[in-house]
Amino acid sequence: MKTLLTGMLVVVLALALSSCGGDKAAEELSEKAVGEAIGGDVEVDDDTVTITTDEGEATISGGEGALAAGFPEEFPIYDGASVKASAAVETGGQTQYSATLGTSDAVSDVYDWYKSELSSDGWTIENDMHVSTGDGESAVLSAKKSGMEAAATIAEDDGATAVVITLIVGG
Repeated sequence: MKTLLTGMLVVVLALALSSCGGDKAAEELSEKAVGEAIGGDVEVDDDTVTITTDEGEATISGGEGALAAGFPEEFPIYDGASVKASAAVETGGQTQYSATLGTSDAVSDVYDWYKSELSSDGWTIENDMHVSTGDGESAVLSAKKSGMEAAATIAEDDGATAVVITLIVGG
């Protein structure tokens, strides 16, 4: 599993470098170099990367401006928030979705909204913390529903509010 995770990190870096020019030859060279580095196979198709090793297969997809394909509709997205980044990683029968959102609303407003939305939509809140210090304000919520586990971290970010969502489905 360590090789697979290392490979996923290496691929993300390689794709960032190779996608700058949109050069197919650079993409293929990056696939080959990363595949050799992890002892497996790497395939890139648009915004999706598939890594196959002796330990299994992982598919990473996502981008900026929209939620990753398959992001569960059951998890609420804060009204008016913009998607800064989103990805999905499939491995071992599980899919881990992540999304980073931005909003100009206060941390406490976003936190209260998520706490209310999750509770009223059948999610069981497992952990709940809201902290305000001289350095700023932040909050964390984790919840479960129908085979899904989710966490939302909400924090001040350069005069705005960032929401980082992690959602695990399956397994």
